[in-house]
Amino acid sequence: MFGMSTTGWTVLLMGLALSMDALSLGVALGAEGIRRRDSVRLAVMIGYFHILLPLLSILIGDWLSTLFGEVFSRLAAFFMMILGAKMAIEALRQTTPKRSRKPLVTDWWHITGMGLAVSIDALAVGFSLGAIDVKPLYAAITFGVVSSSFAFMGMMIGRRVHRQLGHHGQLIGGMILLMLGLKFLF
Repeated sequence: MFGMSTTGWTVLLMGLALSMDALSLGVALGAEGIRRRDSVRLAVMIGYFHILLPLLSILIGDWLSTLFGEVFSRLAAFFMMILGAKMAIEALRQTTPKRSRKPLVTDWWHITGMGLAVSIDALAVGFSLGAIDVKPLYAAITFGVVSSSFAFMGMMIGRRVHRQLGHHGQLIGGMILLMLGLKFLF
């Protein structure tokens, strides 16, 4: 159908599923007021991790998953929950009018941490790629392009929400991150 094999569709659907966390993060950060430059940097970082992690998991195998998988998931969950709680608390305390509020400034460590946090699922998916007889590089690049695009799209949607809702958008973004953190925990 549409010139793509069943395996191609499977990989695309897996990429879409893996991209939902990136989309949610993008909306949350866009609502917070992330700068466009940081939006691009974060989208690229998410794409990078969505390419790198499946390839690593294929190469390293099940050993890494059993040894570190739970630790990575817990760290990602706590990182998201702390960031979400911080955003929500700041939104509730905010008295500055929405027009004069400074944009969210993120440094390299925050961008890397957020990119890694929403990409951990791609590590686990990499272990199952061999079972469906897919070309690892094709799958990883598909995951990276789709996730990066969804993250950037989410940040642009979030920016629009931010302009319309002001600090209420920041509160919504914080709540989304808290829910993502809970999802990672359970």
